Amino acid sequence: MTDAPERIWLDHSMSPVFYVFKPPLGGETEYVRADIVAGKDAKIADLELQIAGLLNGTQQIEVVLNKCYGGFGLSEKALKLYEHYSGKTNVYDCNIPRHSEHLVRVVKELSDEANGDCAQLSIETITPDSPYIIYEHDGKERLEY
Repeated sequence: MTDAPERIWLDHSMSPVFYVFKPPLGGETEYVRADIVAGKDAKIADLELQIAGLLNGTQQIEVVLNKCYGGFGLSEKALKLYEHYSGKTNVYDCNIPRHSEHLVRVVKELSDEANGDCAQLSIETITPDSPYIIYEHDGKERLEY
């Protein structure tokens, strides 16, 4: 990456965990596996510096969480709409980044109809002053940043 990223955060909603980099002025979002990051090569050292000092606190990130016991999940209708917006096919809800603009759009548009079995989806807005982590207990999730 030649330009400093606009946003950097950890995404624990996917397995394995990813560092997520959103470049300024559009551009392609980059995902780097956190277990690969542990290798500490020169690129990783640079990424750690960016995480530590170049986060842009003026942008807001919307993150989709499950607020009830049971587990995160999307309805079939929500998955189809996500596939339509993202241009991807054969998507599994567990592989969708929780901060995905397409996921956030689907949850906003469908509201309760976006909920999968045993899910109550909610959107939280954060300022990315530091990486965020999604913690879950018996399917109920909370966001820490």
